[in-house]
Amino acid sequence: MMRDVAGEPKQAMRKQKVVLIGTLVLLDVTMIIAAWAIAYHLRITGEILPYHPTADPKQYRNIVLYALPLWIIIFGLCRLYDREELLGGPQEYGNVVKGCLISFAVMVGVSILMRPADFARGWLLLGLVLTTAFVGVARFLARRVFYSLRQNGWFIQRALIVGANDDARAIARQLSPAPKTGVEVVGFVDEYLPVQTPVEHWRVVASTSNLHVITRELAIDQVILVSGAMTWESLDQLLRGITLSKQDTYAIKVSPGMYETLTTGVRVSYKNRVPLLEIERAPITGIDALLKGALDYSVGCLALALSLPLMLFIAAGLYLIGRRPIIQDLAVLGKNGVPYTSRRFQAERPQSEPWPRGRAFGKFLYDSGLEKLPQLWNVVRGTTSLVGPRPVDPRDASMYQEWLPNLLSLKPGMTGARASSSQSVLTLEQEMRLELYYARNYSIWLDLQILFQTFVRILRRERVARASDVSPQEPARPDWYVSIFPSQH
Repeated sequence: MMRDVAGEPKQAMRKQKVVLIGTLVLLDVTMIIAAWAIAYHLRITGEILPYHPTADPKQYRNIVLYALPLWIIIFGLCRLYDREELLGGPQEYGNVVKGCLISFAVMVGVSILMRPADFARGWLLLGLVLTTAFVGVARFLARRVFYSLRQNGWFIQRALIVGANDDARAIARQLSPAPKTGVEVVGFVDEYLPVQTPVEHWRVVASTSNLHVITRELAIDQVILVSGAMTWESLDQLLRGITLSKQDTYAIKVSPGMYETLTTGVRVSYKNRVPLLEIERAPITGIDALLKGALDYSVGCLALALSLPLMLFIAAGLYLIGRRPIIQDLAVLGKNGVPYTSRRFQAERPQSEPWPRGRAFGKFLYDSGLEKLPQLWNVVRGTTSLVGPRPVDPRDASMYQEWLPNLLSLKPGMTGARASSSQSVLTLEQEMRLELYYARNYSIWLDLQILFQTFVRILRRERVARASDVSPQEPARPDWYVSIFPSQH
């Protein structure tokens, strides 16, 4: 009897998926019940928000129990149990908020149908806040546990990359190592290179015509199509074959080629039933822009007020060791290429000459990132964002020319996606991929996640080095660059 080699990893993956989803469902149920129980204690029986209704406590319990299955169903519809939405990115936390808001409306409906006497409406509002917080924190802690299990091979998806050009190889490098990203690149599928051709740390495992066969043999969980690595005819034929296939269960991901150079969003519009992609002129618009501005101004003002004593201490320390000027003025390019002055404390940087005095203090300022504290004034003034692309010096603009239009579509940030990366950012291309990812996938939750991870890095004194310090030779300048910076041509 022939052994089903591909079936073993498939069965293991199904088992791991059952463990993942089952754990999350059990965790959500526990957090929902705990949140509503604590809300009842705080609003009804506790001393903090005293309220003494005549309604039977069993009615409150029944409202929760009757609505509980609907909470889990709604969470499922909000993709909180979708493997592709879990264990990475801020979208899971956004789905938690969305799921809790919809489920809260269900709770209100259930309470109206049950018509309890002298019902405490404040219990509902308090329960919404606590449930959102409890489920969100539980998901955060669960991620840490699941991430640790990746070291033992759990929750890792096997992937094939269709195409073997520079973009495909860069994607493979970004997805490595598997325990950190949750994706194991098995190899490449290419229509130009022969099978078994080495491609960096991998090899070509099949031609595009044999994609459907090799995915079953290697128990592949997802296929990543790099559109720029194949002809449009081959891509169209491959997509049609995948669409018509009923036996394949792997996920299909497309690296969109020309959209790699875009940070702006894309909307689908119809003209006489013809679908057209409309490219938005700004990457962050509407309510997202309003929320980001509110976050920058509120947190920026608070952080500036709280850090004033620390900044005075740093300034005094620099004065005593004889560093002049204490604060450096830096010319940087702001949004839409408008230059402005950014400020930072003097600090000993790796590429600068060693300080004759106070080296430990200067190195501490650099490693901890405290040298950037004066930039909070730029945040309050609106020229800098708390989170955004790394500021670009006009003298270094030629190094970023390929990505400069995208970088200048956003305000520079005190921190950014580079601070949230679990991997070392060694090349300019890797850093720019992170910056473009941030712009294309912006949400207020992503900003909060990056700010939290930056705070953790500050406590650990883990400074993210500039990838531009090890960038390749300056390439030729395109026409659009010359039109923006004619003086440097």
